[in-house]
Amino acid sequence: AAAAQPTTSMGRIARVLRSSIEELWTTRRLCASLSGCVLLDRFRIDSVFATVPRALKACGHDLALDCPAVIKLARERRYAAALQAEARLLNSLSEVPQVPRLLYFSSPYAAVPFCVTEAMEGMRLSQVFRAVQEGQREPITTTEAAELADGLLQGVDRCHQRLVI
Repeated sequence: AAAAQPTTSMGRIARVLRSSIEELWTTRRLCASLSGCVLLDRFRIDSVFATVPRALKACGHDLALDCPAVIKLARERRYAAALQAEARLLNSLSEVPQVPRLLYFSSPYAAVPFCVTEAMEGMRLSQVFRAVQEGQREPITTTEAAELADGLLQGVDRCHQRLVI
């Protein structure tokens, strides 16, 4: 008996999966090739830690200020306006300690638009919760929870004062 031909929907799923796998490998190669690159003789990309449809996010270093930084690069020039809006928002919140300080924003017309923010100290809340779930750390105490909530609420309050949220 002849092998069953894939249905139209199965063929479409196969094409999407192939495309996704190719994109994943392309993204991995891109991320590996970016490591060590220096933008504008100032911002060194150390490692890409997140890829989203519009941007790549990387841990890096501001060589002029000698401090860790987060570098966000637009994946395509059409996303430059969104990146510019994010940079403006960060700049307007520069006095809010819970918000990373904007260090640099390239021209939205640059070949690869990007912005650089200071790297924040500590773990993300999701990392803390995951570590507790995996038994790698003790659950947070009531005092720690109150301090976290206080910091978050202060940040939200300051954003409200600037009409952001």
